[in-house]
Amino acid sequence: MKKHADLEFLGLGLLLLIVAIILPTETETCSTTAFGPSCIQTIYTYNGVSAPTAKAILFVIAALCIVGGVILLILRNLKQSKISTGQSTATITSTPPTRSTALTSSPPSTHPTASVPIDKADRRKYRTTILVVVGSFILILVIIIGVAIINQAQTTATFHQEVTTGPHITSIEVGTGISNSGLQQQGETFQAGNPSCISFNVHNGSSPGSIDAVLSQGNTTVFSGSVVRGLSPYWQGPFWICSQYNILNPGVYQWVVNYNGSAEASITFQVTP
Repeated sequence: MKKHADLEFLGLGLLLLIVAIILPTETETCSTTAFGPSCIQTIYTYNGVSAPTAKAILFVIAALCIVGGVILLILRNLKQSKISTGQSTATITSTPPTRSTALTSSPPSTHPTASVPIDKADRRKYRTTILVVVGSFILILVIIIGVAIINQAQTTATFHQEVTTGPHITSIEVGTGISNSGLQQQGETFQAGNPSCISFNVHNGSSPGSIDAVLSQGNTTVFSGSVVRGLSPYWQGPFWICSQYNILNPGVYQWVVNYNGSAEASITFQVTP
């Protein structure tokens, strides 16, 4: 492994973190024309991956690189500390005894002072503390990611589409677009960044009728628009309407179709990141 791999991991993690923060998800450009204000909304994708998903992936990779760099840095410091505090070999010297008829004592042996190493138990305790802290950080990161994935899976699994119709609005469907062949990508779960469209069949009565539609998320109205005014008596056929902008926020949405001002048909759908 490279000598400064820890610093490279830390640098890469910080770089990815900055990229994830500044990565654009959408932009909106508005201008005033002869027909009034006009806005163009751009939804970004990266190699087919939606911008929020790409940002989440970059955040996870950046976190893993930073954690890996910290672990390598700690291990390198521990290795250097072990080398610098290692016990040196002590040289024992003494003066050899000399023969003498008189009783003489040999001079005391001299022992040079050796550096005292860090106690092995203390060093092991310090290393264990560091590993526990780093391991706890990694565990917390994994738990956060796991909880987010589980919550998303539970939201997808527990959602059930609700559909209501009436005497004038006899059927209703939701999708992401309208073409000559009809409703596109019909379903109940859609990815953020797509428009929302509904197609419904109308069986008008003996008097003229008016139809409008409202798209809402909870108590918040996302879009409302008029479909037809003064519909001819006994008219039968399909109508459709789409939201003005793409749906960006995940959650559960509901389309409500009003006939002469009264809610008659509705359909729910969910948007995922």
